[in-house]
Amino acid sequence: MRQQTYDLVEPLCQRALEIITKVHGGDHPDAIYGYTILASLYTHQGKMVDAGALYQQALVQAQTMLGPEHPHTVVISQYYADFLRQMEHEVGSQTDADGQR
Repeated sequence: MRQQTYDLVEPLCQRALEIITKVHGGDHPDAIYGYTILASLYTHQGKMVDAGALYQQALVQAQTMLGPEHPHTVVISQYYADFLRQMEHEVGSQTDADGQR
């Protein structure tokens, strides 16, 4: 059920991001926020490569446009750090499982 919901939401998020970037440009704060939302969705769907790329894009643009100390940049940094910890945990869990075979 959850995956079906994600599948319905994904094109809506993508379309919203397309509109925002067309109207305001890809470096607008709303676009940066949109990258983060789509990255979170991809994470929940297990699309880790896509999620990581969007988190990186959002963080770089936030640091450039808003500055490293801006509250939005700090939040995006935290989201990206959480994502990286999750990836590290998954790789560690997979390595443990492979070692036990």
